[in-house]
Amino acid sequence: MCIRDRVKVLNRNVGKQKIKRSNYSTTRSKRLGQPHHTTHPHLLKDGEVTVGFTKEELSRRRQEFMDRTPDGSVAIFPSAALLMMTNDIPYPYRQNSDFYYLSGFQEPKSLLVLENRKGKPHFIMFVQPGDAHTEIWHGPVTGVDRAGEVFGANEVFSIHQVKDELKKVLKRAKQIYFSPVMTDPSSDVKDLLLGSNVRPTINIIENQRLLKSPAEIDIMRKSASISANSFVQVMKDTKQHSTEHSIYSQIEYECVKRGSQRLAYPPVVASGASNLILHYIQNDSVLRDGDLILLDAGGEYFNYASDITRTWPVNGKFTTPQLEVYNVVLQAQKKCIEHCISDGKMSLNLLQQISCLYLAEGLVKLGLLPSKNLESLSDYYPHSIGHYLGMDVHDVRSCRTSIPFTPGMIITVEPGIYIPIREDIPEAYRGIGIRIEDDVLITENGPEVLTKEVTKDPKEIESLIK
Repeated sequence: MCIRDRVKVLNRNVGKQKIKRSNYSTTRSKRLGQPHHTTHPHLLKDGEVTVGFTKEELSRRRQEFMDRTPDGSVAIFPSAALLMMTNDIPYPYRQNSDFYYLSGFQEPKSLLVLENRKGKPHFIMFVQPGDAHTEIWHGPVTGVDRAGEVFGANEVFSIHQVKDELKKVLKRAKQIYFSPVMTDPSSDVKDLLLGSNVRPTINIIENQRLLKSPAEIDIMRKSASISANSFVQVMKDTKQHSTEHSIYSQIEYECVKRGSQRLAYPPVVASGASNLILHYIQNDSVLRDGDLILLDAGGEYFNYASDITRTWPVNGKFTTPQLEVYNVVLQAQKKCIEHCISDGKMSLNLLQQISCLYLAEGLVKLGLLPSKNLESLSDYYPHSIGHYLGMDVHDVRSCRTSIPFTPGMIITVEPGIYIPIREDIPEAYRGIGIRIEDDVLITENGPEVLTKEVTKDPKEIESLIK
């Protein structure tokens, strides 16, 4: 038999082969579609549904959400979409924050439904069914048969049953809450909701997420610590780098090595005049002697973000003008952090005003502002003092920045000065851009700086860079 005939026979035999579920059931019986304490004891403790959170913690979150809705209401939360980089190559998956917050479930093509039954949440999940052929290519899924027990759902259906089963729930709903995301189940839901009186879930769930539970705070401390120590190592290794991209690669490596699943956002690695670009993410320039590096980055630890910025000299030594501007930003940041207290008055809005006063005062002393003219300050300080931080780096965007600081809030404090390249500015200061950012927890006893493990003292920074 010639080679061509042998290949034809082989192809016919392969085509007849079928994957038997019985041959695959051993793997499925052990693993879910995400880490579990029985398969990943190095990540989860016994009793945790997902890293850091027990079934009871997640149940309390669902109950609190229901407490904010009337009896008979139904809230629908789609999972995030599985986005594709090219034809059949996916981006790494990251679950929708609201969906994860209420369920702990990490798999795509899923739907979470909460029905308020006399004040108690009736928890329904729609998930991908187990399929042996698919799981060989993409790994195990939790499946319909195991999701209820693991995640505490009252009912579990295949995602393919959304139209039939969700229709029954919606028929008895007195009020419907839904905020669409880019996802396949979301399309089916929107079809079912045509003509219904639908309110958004975002205002309710984000107000709930604004205050972190003790378990969330522990996760945020871990996330911040990972990133802070990663920054320290990058600073130490500064002289090994010749490009911004090289620093980008190291901060990502250091965070992942220490336990982050990914960076929380595309990092800013800006050197030279790029320091003046607030969201510079090209990160493709050469590092030059005498320039500053502004690194704004943070790892994400099991869906909880960190956000740090440090600025330091490429050659390990601040010039006198650089140091003068740096100290203005540093002192303003320290003063702002002192004001991060829960006194019923202080808020992000008020902190912004305070930061402007401190920065303007410093620039007047340097002769860069003629007076404490806050309108002129915007040329040097065009952004806000900070934002809420949590599962998303710019967390709970629907929450007002005028809300008084309350224990359990986590914010960033990130003043900066960016001196334009203009002829009316002394040449020695032109093009200097400096930002210093830390993550701060509001407590009953004052601010707790979660990112304190990375120094911002200029002398200590210089001693790190060898």
